[in-house]
Amino acid sequence: MLNKKFDEAFTIAKEFENEKFVQYRQLLSDIRTNNNIELGYKLLEILPNFKEVNHSANLGIVYSAIIDSYVNQGNAIEASKVLDKALEKITLGDINKSAILRIKKNLESQGETFKYNIDNLEKKTNFKNSNIHSDDSSDSSDDEKVAKV
Repeated sequence: MLNKKFDEAFTIAKEFENEKFVQYRQLLSDIRTNNNIELGYKLLEILPNFKEVNHSANLGIVYSAIIDSYVNQGNAIEASKVLDKALEKITLGDINKSAILRIKKNLESQGETFKYNIDNLEKKTNFKNSNIHSDDSSDSSDDEKVAKV
């Protein structure tokens, strides 16, 4: 997918649709460091092909990378729109806490309001799904998850 051969990626993904483990750390890194938002949205399209993975957790991971990319570009408004879109499919708890806190901080620094209540999220200290672990040293390393479900 890094080479933008998305059609080939879709074909390959179908061959591995019953796999329980999907690793895409390199793709997440590219989304964040190179602001490759197109890659993020393509990855969101491919993830539903994997039948055995936790879709909410995986979507949350990818949406978090897209959000981080927009925040890194100084575009908290667009990051907030991505969060709104993500919450049509998943819950706030599926998004990386650090990504949410960055949106909130950036919006408020611009005089905007963050419309979600994250009090419970900030108190949460561990994730319920023990099949998710961190291997990433990206911006969201404190809660970056590589799904292994």
